[in-house]
Amino acid sequence: ARFKTGSKHIKYKKNNNLLFFIILMIANILCWTKNEGLFFIIFLFISLILTNILEKKQIFFLIIGLFIIILFRYVSMEAIGIKHDPVHYDFDRTLNFNFNDFLYRTKLIFFYLLIYLIQNILYLIVLPILGYLIFKENKDKRVKLMTLFLIMHFIFIYFVYFFKALDIEIQIRNSMKGFLFCTLGFYIYALIIYMDKKITLINKN
Repeated sequence: ARFKTGSKHIKYKKNNNLLFFIILMIANILCWTKNEGLFFIIFLFISLILTNILEKKQIFFLIIGLFIIILFRYVSMEAIGIKHDPVHYDFDRTLNFNFNDFLYRTKLIFFYLLIYLIQNILYLIVLPILGYLIFKENKDKRVKLMTLFLIMHFIFIYFVYFFKALDIEIQIRNSMKGFLFCTLGFYIYALIIYMDKKITLINKN
């Protein structure tokens, strides 16, 4: 019994270390792709805190790692002289509730979201796997982490485009596909979790 407990602890630490490095790599990619990537990093960090999946020491090193990545990005872009165009939002118009406009924007966002998810073969693989894990393995902290991030991710995408000041359809067609692609790496972790559970089940038998 002691051996089994020890082996489980070792496996848990290995899974945590793998997750730790995956998060740092994904944060690095997100940080360099779009300004919105910084929000995804925040969502990921909030999910980590709420699920309590990492040890305090890992959280500490993760904060340091994220700080270094963001600082390096800022310094590099300032040195090169790259300036991002400001993102324009029309809060006055969208907050002034117009039901027809609300339906129009919502329909466009979900229509193109569905189209771009279907067009990406990796999303077609990992999202059903994640859905399976959410229903069958929802007590796993890693699955809880991915569930929280999934919810915040798609809520954020919805509001980013809903409050756009310029033609919403043009904005969606120009950027949503890349928007989804930059977070794809994190969802591939669902495949890793699924394979890990299948291998564990095989070993038990």
